[in-house]
Amino acid sequence: MIQRLAREELFLKTAQLFRIALLVWLGLHSILLLPFHETIFGPHAYVMRTRFDGSIWSWIFHLGQHSAVGPYYLWFFVVQLGAIVLGILGIWPRIMMILAYVSTMNIYNLSGVILDGGNNLSQLLLFYMMLVNTSGRPSGPGWLGAFNRALSNGAFIMCRLQIAIVYLTAGLLKLQGHLWQNGMALYYLFQSETYGHPWIAYLMRKWPFLSLIGTYTTLAFQYLFPLGIWLRKWRKPLIIVGCMIHLGIAFGMGLFTFGLVMCLSYISFFPEDWSERVLRFMPTDETLVIAFDEQCAVCMRIASLVSVLDWRKLIIVDRAHDPKDLRLLDIPLEQRLTRIQAIDGARNREGFDAMLELLRRVPLLLPCLPLALLMRVNGWGQRRYDYLATRSWRQACRKGTCVLDARGHSRS
Repeated sequence: MIQRLAREELFLKTAQLFRIALLVWLGLHSILLLPFHETIFGPHAYVMRTRFDGSIWSWIFHLGQHSAVGPYYLWFFVVQLGAIVLGILGIWPRIMMILAYVSTMNIYNLSGVILDGGNNLSQLLLFYMMLVNTSGRPSGPGWLGAFNRALSNGAFIMCRLQIAIVYLTAGLLKLQGHLWQNGMALYYLFQSETYGHPWIAYLMRKWPFLSLIGTYTTLAFQYLFPLGIWLRKWRKPLIIVGCMIHLGIAFGMGLFTFGLVMCLSYISFFPEDWSERVLRFMPTDETLVIAFDEQCAVCMRIASLVSVLDWRKLIIVDRAHDPKDLRLLDIPLEQRLTRIQAIDGARNREGFDAMLELLRRVPLLLPCLPLALLMRVNGWGQRRYDYLATRSWRQACRKGTCVLDARGHSRS
């Protein structure tokens, strides 16, 4: 097993997906707290903090508590959000994870009294993820590459073990309480003003057996998860049940950060094929080749736009002046005039699917990606693309260069 850790990347795609999800969560959490920054993080906030003792630990993780740095605490948010954005885009991911960890620790140490289990877990996961190769690309050859693979695999396994330990310890502690033993823990929990919910409390009073079901289901899940999550056939049902439980905690008990972080942590248990399917719809830093016939007017306009917006230079435009010399375009001649193709390794996409690949690599166009995915699901995107491409072709036909039938196909 140890030799395998150094020989191959076991979690290449899953680690990449988990990095993106964890950074997105940290960004959303900080953005939600920013409107109240002075009250929570300011130097005059009513928050009990540890003293800056001048140790190396304080200079790294408690720098915001230094008297000279305290008034400039917002810069920690600037560094954190900047590292998060660059990390999501895949730019120097390991360096960005280190910056995100250090800045997040300084922010959290300014607001210790409002942290919950979700914040504490995210700190631990961030620490492990600094050691993981989340670039999506295999490590290089030689002893340095083997060391990096072993370190990355080991750290990611620690992420998984940390999550399993959370459930195991929670289950052991719950079983010591008599309310969890007799099945009435959720009944009394939802009656409280702090963690209760009026509607759920009413249901518990009207049908007390709901507390019995919920209490024992929670206990069973917390004991089954540390064992069953390692088995692929159990993984999907456990993740589904876990998401239902933690979304109930987030919106029913008000422990929003804890519930969502636990749901997010399940991504670390995704098999590689699950993660690869999800990553197809997410931003990436892989190089993409787009190829088309220069007689395709809509393709030319797309290439011109991409050349202006692609500041990361992840897109290579391969124009072919002679249709007979299109080695990358193994499609009929009539389709070459209406299709732009995207070549990413062994995968080849065309039309609107190629447009999606372009969106994933141009940061300025990322806000358009959710709408584009919706258009792809309902088929409207491909139909619209076909209309625009055919319209350009029809304009060429009106000049006498080709003849189309009613469905837009060429005929002699």
